Amino acid sequence: MNKRNGRDKNVDSWISEHDPHIREICSAIREIIFHAVKMVNERIKWSNPVYVKKSEIMYMSATGTYVEVGFFNGKMLTDTRKLVEKPGNKRLRILKLRSLKDLDDCQLISWINQAVLIDKGLQNDFV
Repeated sequence: MNKRNGRDKNVDSWISEHDPHIREICSAIREIIFHAVKMVNERIKWSNPVYVKKSEIMYMSATGTYVEVGFFNGKMLTDTRKLVEKPGNKRLRILKLRSLKDLDDCQLISWINQAVLIDKGLQNDFV
């Protein structure tokens, strides 16, 4: 398999295919994910990086103008500042980042940690 320390080389390739400012955002998000979550598995699914613990907890996708971070059980996240968007999917919540200035490391780490706990079945703490 194409993995090193939980990181998938296919995700390296995916990141490298984007414009420099999008690559910078994706790389920063990826570092935050691996800093926040021990033993997370990274893989390409639906043509985008997906991060898995017990189940799929989050993904990253990119366009020419922004990077989207999606949480599969995002409706259970605490979002008092109303930063995440609610797309058509009832469970999914997304965050769009157009620059590194949009990235609030502490908030993203909090959501990632909540997503991991939700994945472990401790979601009652966040409902």
